[in-house]
Amino acid sequence: MRLADVFPRAEIAAAVPGAVFRDLDVQGLEAFTADNPNTMIAFGFATWDHALSSGRHDDLDPQMLAGPINDEDPWFIRHVEAALGRRALLDFHYAEARMPGAPEPFASVSLAHLYPNHLHIGDVLLLDPNRPRQDSRWVDQKYASLRLFGVLLENLRAAAAALGVEKLTLTAANRPLRAAFERHGFRLADTMGARMIEAVGVAHSFPMERAV
Repeated sequence: MRLADVFPRAEIAAAVPGAVFRDLDVQGLEAFTADNPNTMIAFGFATWDHALSSGRHDDLDPQMLAGPINDEDPWFIRHVEAALGRRALLDFHYAEARMPGAPEPFASVSLAHLYPNHLHIGDVLLLDPNRPRQDSRWVDQKYASLRLFGVLLENLRAAAAALGVEKLTLTAANRPLRAAFERHGFRLADTMGARMIEAVGVAHSFPMERAV
């Protein structure tokens, strides 16, 4: 299975008739970065964090890229590649679904095969545009879930196995999302960045991982 096959397209089409799909691969990375700078920063940070924690780059100063991190450079991963002396973004795919004429997608996922050898899940959105939420607690999700994350995860595992990837990684934005991903087998990553976040007591941006 390829990265392009991970998005549960058939299940979304069945649940939301009329959905329009769009895909971007590495050739569309410039356009993706313009629209999703924070996701690209997350790709770069995940690469840097896992590379430094791999034991293969003990000669590098973990603080050497503090400048571009603080500057929130969307192309932080290019600084990472320069520091590591190698290509770090090995593959990329973005897929989305939206209703005709809608300004925003109701479902999307961005994926990156990153150095050393992990498949990183960027922003995941799997909502049902036909089922608006009435509960005011869900400020960041105006619609009910399509309940397709399990399907997405199985597709991810198949793609990871085909690529020979060692683990799946992601960044949980907050504690409720961290708990949700833990129910799907993810745990706090065994990396320098994750240990630092735990030590400081930060309540957001949790690096997570799970075996394929």
